[in-house]
Amino acid sequence: MRLTGEAEYRIPFTFIEALNEGTLFDRPAEAFLDAARERRLFHVLNRTTDNIIGTGIIQASGGEKSAKEAEVGGLMFHPAARGFGLCSLLVKIMMVYAIKESGRDWPGEEYLAHVVDGNGLPLHSLLEAGFRPIEGFVFDREAIGKLVLSLWKFVNEDHGVITRSDPGGDIRMTVDFSDVIPPTELNI
Repeated sequence: MRLTGEAEYRIPFTFIEALNEGTLFDRPAEAFLDAARERRLFHVLNRTTDNIIGTGIIQASGGEKSAKEAEVGGLMFHPAARGFGLCSLLVKIMMVYAIKESGRDWPGEEYLAHVVDGNGLPLHSLLEAGFRPIEGFVFDREAIGKLVLSLWKFVNEDHGVITRSDPGGDIRMTVDFSDVIPPTELNI
């Protein structure tokens, strides 16, 4: 899992456009460029193939720093990468990064998420990452400590491994998000 650099912003944009299953609102390429500039665009790569398998974006909005809002969305994973819990993990990483690591979180900034009718896939991920259903989904800042602990356990106890049971045998996947949040930052 990586932060998307400004020069790479078209990778997640094209990925979403190519996989759009009618569940995401159209977002202009400029939204991805702005998010990359603000270090609020994320993508997930398969380390073996170097292909993108997922993406997420935190779009800033609102002009006043005291009333700043940010929309968490653009969550899309390739169908073959679904069912592992990667989306839940990505949303947790996005929120911990946005609030604790990025240096861009402003006092009172509110993080919102919306789910398009008929797209129930990200609901579990949002709820697990501390969002509460209040006229859409609003991030509960009190959950940040739990998210940091969850990520710490994932790195230190699970050693970054996700296992999914399949009829043909267990599938194991190692996830590295040290590009976004260094493991030492989870010990604080």
